Amino acid sequence: MRKYEDTWVVDRTMFEYVNQGGCSCCGVTHTIMNLADFASKCSDWETDDENKEQFSPWPMFIHEEILTERARLRMAMKADMNKYKDFVETHMKGFIDWWSRLGENTKTRIFQLPSEEVLSYFRIQTKVKGSYEILLCAILEQIRHFQETGYTDGRVAAELFFEKNLVHQRDSFVLDSQYIANEAGDKNFFEMLTILGGPKLLPVRTGTFKCEK
Repeated sequence: MRKYEDTWVVDRTMFEYVNQGGCSCCGVTHTIMNLADFASKCSDWETDDENKEQFSPWPMFIHEEILTERARLRMAMKADMNKYKDFVETHMKGFIDWWSRLGENTKTRIFQLPSEEVLSYFRIQTKVKGSYEILLCAILEQIRHFQETGYTDGRVAAELFFEKNLVHQRDSFVLDSQYIANEAGDKNFFEMLTILGGPKLLPVRTGTFKCEK
């Protein structure tokens, strides 16, 4: 098993879950959700993704908790989609003009995101907890080392281009200096903002990319 690959994420989550005292009787502290209920909350799920969930590696007592928390997170993120959609429709032209006038140093500071702020968002804004919070911590660690795994998570070309330029330095996520300096980076950023507005939470894959692993 190579470190930071998906099998590592599963093992890391289970190890932390057990060491934090989680168990089948106390680990699930809220209403659990079966797969059918979960799928109903994920109407934009691709069929292949739904089928894969049937073969989840998680033990049943942790699987149902993860399903529930994932559904709650998706619902919270879906609720934010209209904000992005309204922003794009109302302010995008002015935003593009404003962004184009910014210097590279300012853009670099804007794009800088400390890792801990990502976890704080999940904890405070979406209130994830239990085994799913532990899983998100492991996934965040995996994302810090995406360059080592060779994984890609994007579904469309814009996401893959963004991932290629996303790096982790000094406990923060930043974008490559060439991304910030070039017009192609600006265009990609604007496209990513548009994607956040939907119509689906996760864009439908447009095909299989050669770099996918």
